[in-house]
This record gives sequence, structure tokens and C-alpha cells, in this order.
Amino acid sequence: MNLNEILNKETLLKSFIVSITILFWIYFYVISNADVFSVVIVDLATIINTFFSTNFLIFMLLFPLPTVLLTVFSLKDNITYVLSYCFLSVLIAIVLSLVLFNISFLFVVFLALYLITNAILVVLAKQKFNVVKKPFTVINYVGAKATMFFCIVLFIILFLAIAPAQQQNAINFQAGMVNLFVGDDLSSWLGTSYNLSYVCTKQNFEQLIRSPQFKNLKQNNDSTSVAFVQFVEGYSEDLLDGRMSRSQALLPDLTAIELKEDVLNTLREIPLMNFIEKYFGIIFAILIVSIVYVYFVFAFSIFSLFLFFLFLKIIYKKDDFKKSPKNKLSTNKTQENKNLEEKPSNKNIPEDKEDVSKEAFEEYFSQKDGPRKEIK
Repeated sequence: MNLNEILNKETLLKSFIVSITILFWIYFYVISNADVFSVVIVDLATIINTFFSTNFLIFMLLFPLPTVLLTVFSLKDNITYVLSYCFLSVLIAIVLSLVLFNISFLFVVFLALYLITNAILVVLAKQKFNVVKKPFTVINYVGAKATMFFCIVLFIILFLAIAPAQQQNAINFQAGMVNLFVGDDLSSWLGTSYNLSYVCTKQNFEQLIRSPQFKNLKQNNDSTSVAFVQFVEGYSEDLLDGRMSRSQALLPDLTAIELKEDVLNTLREIPLMNFIEKYFGIIFAILIVSIVYVYFVFAFSIFSLFLFFLFLKIIYKKDDFKKSPKNKLSTNKTQENKNLEEKPSNKNIPEDKEDVSKEAFEEYFSQKDGPRKEIK
């Protein structure tokens, strides 16, 4: 099979279709402005606005589309043709992405690994279909393998992104965590404990003042009773009523840079943090892949099954995967030939045209002396 036979109209058309599906998910990923470093610094606002945006959700739905399409093509086409679809489509997507979207070098590396992964999946799909001849068994098998392979690819890309400035990224991650939990919003959370304490104390004083014992004490005219009653009522009115304003003044300024730096320095003194800084690239990559694994399972199992069924209906006819009667007949003939081969051969037994009687055989074999006579 030469190059001219491979690069025919059908190959170019299918390669173009697959490349269009790749460009679609690249486009929606780029315009979503998703960036792994927003996760490193724990920027919640950016994470929500990018990773939970409509564009990023569309990207996640389109990402398994080229893989499913190549798997469908591999069911009937020759493996050489399907690999040509894969290589040509990704090559076209890389060139157009560099021109249209100005993608980074790391993204080109991801697309190269994406190409290798899909080529492996196509070969596995073809081998599986040659064994089982059941399309939906093939897509389930490919989906499981795709989840594993793309998790490995994502781990490699994340590690390559973080590793060059691993220690600085680790410090940025710690600073992001400190900024997340030590900030403006935490003031109200800390103030809640003061509020609860204020309510409980006020209820206790109100119960004390309304009690019969305190009322009887107020009726006494001796100096000790009068002084105690004045102290309790004065504490209730002056001290307790102004507790909230004083307690708020006692709260530290959680927006101060100095306070955050102190917390960060204290955090970095923990021995575990030294280990995290040393291996932050691997730890961060494992953490993100563990989260994204849930998406890969959905994309290449449930959603891919739906896409696979849809493409089967569009591309192939109803009887394309049924066994033809001709094949069945040839199978029966093969079985008959097998049975004939298993039967003992009678070539070594001579067949005489004339009938030989039983008595003649007995007389022939019973001769002990002398030459044997001919059987008549």
C-alpha cells in the first residue's frame, strides 16, 4: 500500500472532519481563559469564572468527540487508513491552532501526546473489534483505556507546567490558601462567637435582674445591698450594651499584609510544608488529576457511549455488523472439511475388485509350513 493509495479523497475528507472536531474543543478551551496557575494561587473568583463558564463546559463535552469518531472509523476501515486520519487531523489542528489561537508551546506538547494517545486507542479498538465483533464492547473497552491514558497525559502536562518554578509555585499556593482563609470575610465568622457570647450573657443578666431574690435585694436600704444592686444594673446597661462595639474593636485587622505574612511564615515552618515545596509539581499534578478523573470517566464512558451510538446510526447501515449467510456457509464447509480430516484414512488398505470369502482368508492365514498359496 503506497502513499497515493492512502491519501485518497475519503482519507482527506475523514481527516478534515476529525480535525474540525479537534479545532472546536480547542476554540472553546482557549476562549474560556482557563489557566492552571489560577488554581495554584487559589483564586476562587477566576476559577469560578473560567472552569465553570459555559465555554469551558462546551469544551468538556466536545473533547471526547474526535476519539469516538476515530473509534467508529476503525470498525470498518483498514488500520493504516484510520491511523492516517488520526495523524493528518491532529497535524492540521496544530497548524491552524498556531495560526488562529496563538497557543503556547506546552499546549503543542499536549496535542502531540493527544495524537499518540489517539493512535494507540485506534490500534486497540481495531484489535478488540477483530476479536469480539461487537461495536459497543469496543467503545466500552476504548473508554476505559482513554480514561487511563488521558490521566497520564494530563499528569505529564501539569508536571511540566509546575516543575520549572516548583518552589515558587508552592509558596504561591500556600499564600493563596492563607489569603483564602485570612481575609475580610473571616471577620464576620470570628465575630459570630462574640455574638453568641453576647446573647448568652445578656440573657443571664436579664434573668438575674428579673429574679425574685434580686427584687427583694433591691428593697433593702443597707449600703451593701444598694451598692451591689447599682453595680449589677450599671454593668447591664453600660458594659453589656456596649460589648459589641468593643468586641469588634478587639478583632485584628485581617486585611493587613503583615498578619498574612506572619501566618504564611508560620505555615512554612511546618515540616510537612517543606516536603510539599520539594515535590510540589508531583503532588499538585496528582491532586488535579484525581479531580479531573471523575470528568474523564463521564466523558469516555456515559457521554462517549451516546456519541458512539449516534455516529453508528449516521455512518453505517443497519446490517453492516451482521454476519452474512455466505460467511455462515463457508463456516459450515470449513467444519465439514475438519470432520473429514479427523476421519481415519483408508489409503493403506487395498481394495480388491473381486469379492474375497471369509474361508479363503482363514485358509491363507492358517498355513504354517511352506509358501503361501494365492487366495482364490
